[in-house]
Formats: sequence, C-alpha cells, structure tokens
Amino acid sequence: MKIYLYGAVPGGVAENWDHDIEADIGGESAKIELLSCQGIGFLYSEVDLGSKLRATRKNVQAHSETLGDLLDLTEILAPVSFGAIVDDLDAVETIAEEHEEKLQKTLDSIANKVEYGVKAYWDPDEVAREIGKTDKEVQKLKKKVQKGKVGDQYQATVEVGELIDDKIETRKEELRDTMLDYLSPVSDDWTANDLFDERMAANLAFLLDRSSQDDFDGAMESLGKSQPGYLTFKYNGPWPPFNFVDMELR
Repeated sequence: MKIYLYGAVPGGVAENWDHDIEADIGGESAKIELLSCQGIGFLYSEVDLGSKLRATRKNVQAHSETLGDLLDLTEILAPVSFGAIVDDLDAVETIAEEHEEKLQKTLDSIANKVEYGVKAYWDPDEVAREIGKTDKEVQKLKKKVQKGKVGDQYQATVEVGELIDDKIETRKEELRDTMLDYLSPVSDDWTANDLFDERMAANLAFLLDRSSQDDFDGAMESLGKSQPGYLTFKYNGPWPPFNFVDMELR
C-alpha cells in the first residue's frame, strides 16, 4: 500500500477532524484519513496502485473535486498537486519534520483564503478582422500593399499578418490590465497562467479572503459588462489556493 497525499491543514483543524469522506483515485474509491504530526495535519488515502497513476483528465479532475470537497470542511487547506504518492506514513512524518517551518508559514499565509480562476476567450479571427478594420497602423500598411507601393508583395503581406499578430498580443496585455483593474481591489494576490488554447486571451488566478467572495462576484459582473461582445469570461471557484502555495515536498 502507498500513501496518496491531498494537502495539509493546521494542527487545530487536525485535532477536531471527524469527517467520513472518500475520494476517487484512479477509478477506485479510497477513504480519506488524517495524520497529525509536528502540529500539522496531513490528509491522505492508502492506495494499492499496481502501476503509476496516470495524469489523465479524469484522474486530475477527480483530484481537484476531492480538494474542493475538503475545502468545504476546513477554512485552511494547503493543497498538494495531483499524484503526490509516498511509500508509507513514516515518509509523511519525515516530510513534516524536514519542512515544518515552511508548512507552518504556508498555512498561516492562506488562512481563510480561497482561489478563483478567471479565463477570457475570444475568436482570434474575429479580433484580427476587427484590428484590420480599425487600427490605423495596420490600415496604412494594407493600403500600401493594395496599391503596390512595396517592393515584395508577398513579404509585405506577411508583414501585415505579423503586425496584426503583434496587435493581438498587445490586446491581450491590455485585457489583462483591465481585468486587474476590476479584480485586484477585491483580491489579495494574483498570478498569470499559461494560455493553452488559441481562443484563450487571458488565464489568471486570484487569491482572496472568503469574506470577499461576493465582492469578487460583483467585480466579475462589472468586468463582463464593460467588455466587447466578442469576449467571453469564465470563472470558477472557490478552490484551494493551488497557485499560491508551494507544496512540492520531497
């Protein structure tokens, strides 16, 4: 049997933990238990994995949903990334001893905090067309190409496309700044994540106090109303603060 870790909670939470909850790990149901050591509680399950747990969409989603359930049961949860597996409980105790100070600081920093993710989507072709019609610099270059006032027509056409691409990147930066104007005042911290879809214009994560969730909802509504129709915002939470803790404990 191996030990699958979900995250850490403060010692006070660990002392009063009395919850009967199970998780889906690789398609198998496993009871979530708590080990208290060095004044810190570690949430874990015993698992019998015949092979390495694959980071499939289903498995990662199950891990995230379990952490969401655990967040409902405690005000402070420092999450561990998907697939953190150690040999036994002795290994967990070693982690607690070696990283006690770091763990305590992490738990203190996220007391009563939650994370929200905010993504913005658009149709890049539509944005490119809009830039082509309204941006003066692009229009000027396009007219030169159309009138044959450039040496190499093909190269000039390529330059028009590159200029539009640059303008799109500038639009992304401007959009991020606008999102921060609306959402930073109602959050404690933010970070930018990778754009993993060509239709994604922004991918931000925000750390906020639980008491600020209604304010964040209101700010998101105001942000959505302020933007053009070709932009779509999707946000979700509350989640444990994945993007604001370092729980890579080895």
